[in-house]
Amino acid sequence: MPLVASCSRLALIAGALLLAAACSGDDPLAPAGPGSAWAATSPVAINGATSFDTELSLARRARIGVVVYALGSAPASAPDAGSVRTAALAGTAVGAMRATTREVSADGVRRITIDSLTAGAQYVAYLVATPIDGDPAVTDSSTVVELRGTLAVRQASTTFQASSVNAAIGYLWYAPESYRKSSTEQTPLLVFLHGSGEKGNGTTELNRVRVHGPPRLVHEGREFPFIVVSPQLPTSQGGWSSGLVKQLIDTLQSRFRVDASRIYVTGLSLGAMGTWSFALAHPTVAAAVVPIAGSGNPGSACNMRNVPVWAFHGDNDGTVNISGSRSMIDALNACVPQPGETPRFTVYAGVGHDSWTRTYSGSAGHDVYAWLLTHRRAAP
Repeated sequence: MPLVASCSRLALIAGALLLAAACSGDDPLAPAGPGSAWAATSPVAINGATSFDTELSLARRARIGVVVYALGSAPASAPDAGSVRTAALAGTAVGAMRATTREVSADGVRRITIDSLTAGAQYVAYLVATPIDGDPAVTDSSTVVELRGTLAVRQASTTFQASSVNAAIGYLWYAPESYRKSSTEQTPLLVFLHGSGEKGNGTTELNRVRVHGPPRLVHEGREFPFIVVSPQLPTSQGGWSSGLVKQLIDTLQSRFRVDASRIYVTGLSLGAMGTWSFALAHPTVAAAVVPIAGSGNPGSACNMRNVPVWAFHGDNDGTVNISGSRSMIDALNACVPQPGETPRFTVYAGVGHDSWTRTYSGSAGHDVYAWLLTHRRAAP
């Protein structure tokens, strides 16, 4: 009968479940003398959406074997240490989500990342320690540590009350794994504004927002170094008002650990119009903007002369004429003094209204995300 440590406690850290084997007294993971591998700090699972980190501290350098099962596929009873060790070394086990080994030193707290898991899944992980490099046999090498947890969904949804339009606004949000696993990390924010065809009630119709752009890519499995927020404009609204976007960003800064120097706004079609409008009305908020297939107010363009912009448009756009973007770029270039950074304008020859799919996916050869991250807004 294997010895299984399974006492646990729950805490909430940065929106991610932290599940720890935290026992005392006769804790089988407490130091058991000079041959013990586990230190007093029990292994902890710090969950993301598609991975979790096993945080542990060892008294001796050891090889840690980890086998992870979806909760419904886990063995009826905990496997013994030999089974866990064999499966981990082989890198596979029947019904397991992941099986792997890592060498861990004994100098401080270490993390083992278990990735390529299924977002939203409940799981159970089994860990075992084996001495290496001729260390004396660990006294607890037969102990199997059991951790249970729940992974986050990749793209969650929530709402906020927008007084600027007197309505509840639903939005999808995504956070990178590093953000989910930290309680302190500040992360860039990317706000995506959709087009006219994706309006809805913010709840049961919110998934319409996943049709295009960053929320679509997140849904398909792409990882981003941003918190990506994709609000849904109510059907009662004609377009994205700068006040609504500003209130959204203010709300996000209170709900997430946003790096205020790296807030970016992008949008397509109607959302590109909202992007231009927001940058014109609040030129000290966004570090850079990417409007695609939209238009703005050239007469006010110099209001945002210090906001870096990269605009995209197809020259065969029959919905929003390319002059909508070109007139804004021309007006910015005519500002006195000149813009702090020369505005960029990419024209796709022969392309119609959908100039965003190739831009957001990068298939046209442009990395707008890397470009955005090169910009920071100076502190006020």
